[in-house]
Amino acid sequence: VRGMIFFSTNDDLLSSMDVVNLEMLIFLFVSSALAAGTMIIPGISGSMVLVLLGAYYPIMTAIAEKNYSVICIVMCGSIFGIALFARIISYLLNTYFVSFYFIIIGFVFASIIGIFPYVPFSLSSIIPIAFGFLGFVFAYSFYFFYKK
Repeated sequence: VRGMIFFSTNDDLLSSMDVVNLEMLIFLFVSSALAAGTMIIPGISGSMVLVLLGAYYPIMTAIAEKNYSVICIVMCGSIFGIALFARIISYLLNTYFVSFYFIIIGFVFASIIGIFPYVPFSLSSIIPIAFGFLGFVFAYSFYFFYKK
């Protein structure tokens, strides 16, 4: 979370919702499409994607100010993103089922660090992570051993 705040943009373009221009609307459409698309995948938060892209504050400001033109663009971008990512994920699951499934499991395991950001990492917390990784490698190798 701290890294996402570091990488977020702080443009004057996005600081005020009084002036809505085409560049900002395109940015909000693409940002909401990416955020909504990532909500389909477990372990990835759409609101964190919006924070990372620097679009969270302008969207929340538009909702608070009831700026319906911006809200409509965000809704259209979200619908587009869900439809696009659903097709992409469907293709990847049909074509590369095992590999993509393990990628999703990796996202879920990695999201644990984001859920508990203030847990100090020490030897006692690394050992379970290492055994979890070894179990993952063990299960993955058994899959390929029995596949042949």
